[in-house]
Amino acid sequence: MKDKNKDWRNVVVLIVLLLVALRKGIMRKTQQHQSPHSYILYRVIGLVILIYVGGFFVGCMATVKTHISQSEFLVSGDRNPGTVQLYITEAFKSYKETKTDMSDLKKWEFQLGLVAIDAFRYGLESRFTDVSVEMGEPIFPIQKDNPGAFFTVVQPRFHSFEASDPFMFKFENYTAEITFLVDVYDAEGTKLLSKQYYGKGEKRGSIGFESSGHEAYPVAVGNAVKDAVDQFLNDLIYIASKSEKVSHLDGILGKGGERVRNPFYQNRQTIPNRMKVVNENVGALNFYN
Repeated sequence: MKDKNKDWRNVVVLIVLLLVALRKGIMRKTQQHQSPHSYILYRVIGLVILIYVGGFFVGCMATVKTHISQSEFLVSGDRNPGTVQLYITEAFKSYKETKTDMSDLKKWEFQLGLVAIDAFRYGLESRFTDVSVEMGEPIFPIQKDNPGAFFTVVQPRFHSFEASDPFMFKFENYTAEITFLVDVYDAEGTKLLSKQYYGKGEKRGSIGFESSGHEAYPVAVGNAVKDAVDQFLNDLIYIASKSEKVSHLDGILGKGGERVRNPFYQNRQTIPNRMKVVNENVGALNFYN
């Protein structure tokens, strides 16, 4: 729990309200000029509060552990050649959120770090030939085993998380929403991408004595995490495809920083960033192909 003192204060308040309601009910009954309906009303209020307090103690905290499998990220076709290093901090690995569910009288602790690591790792391994998971912060520059191949560093962070339970009926949807902030670097430490990825997942609950969140929340969280990671993978594949074009252009026009001739201009120019040439003069690739 994030604030145990606050939780206990709430319990004390509820107990006081319960005692007041029961006392009022007894006093109303002893007064002959009062209607017996008032006595019944106070007894009902006291019973509701008693149930709430009892539910608070019985279901004080429940842990949501979500597991995601590698098969969920399998795609058809060959993987992209290249190396991706996924950097994970200890804060990311142990990240968790606590949410209060008023309908089920529970506090839910969502353990999000491990499932997020698995999602990023499985997703990257399904798209790229060489993926490694590194703990800590990346230290640049990073030595590449194959200087000519695609290489990138991926560092995700948690930005926000929300979970919502059914408003009225337990068979309504349990919802999870998550946002990652993902930074992508090249081997020199140049930032290629910094973007937020939002994912949403839902799972319908079921009727029963036990909370439906035990079954619904893990599914909703898994769907939300996968939704966000899939969006990131699409962007990273796009960056990799651009890198392949840049590498091909290097073989034609020369390496970075040289003064080379652009086939569509008569003057010579320096090209410190060959990605810009690909974007502005894509026709150069078609001219030589």
